[in-house]
Amino acid sequence: IYTLSLHDALPILVLFDDMDKLSMEAAAVKEQVFKVIDRILATGKCFIATTNLRKPEDFTEKFGEAVVSRLVGSCRFIVFDGDDYRFKIAERRQK
Repeated sequence: IYTLSLHDALPILVLFDDMDKLSMEAAAVKEQVFKVIDRILATGKCFIATTNLRKPEDFTEKFGEAVVSRLVGSCRFIVFDGDDYRFKIAERRQK
């Protein structure tokens, strides 16, 4: 796990796993998330985020319009739909 500082040189690929789990209650956190995403996209680095959010309004509610605008304008959204694989594994173990 790498903690990204705004002053660090960016790696080639930045991955946010479970981005929806970020606590966005504090204004300082919202601003940091905005700055990191803005910097990643402005420098043309690869950015992958996973989330359980599905609807655009869920993203806007969680991250704010400025972050969502950048993501929509610069990213491709890929939806993986189906059963939770963890439940399938648990079912197999119980058999």
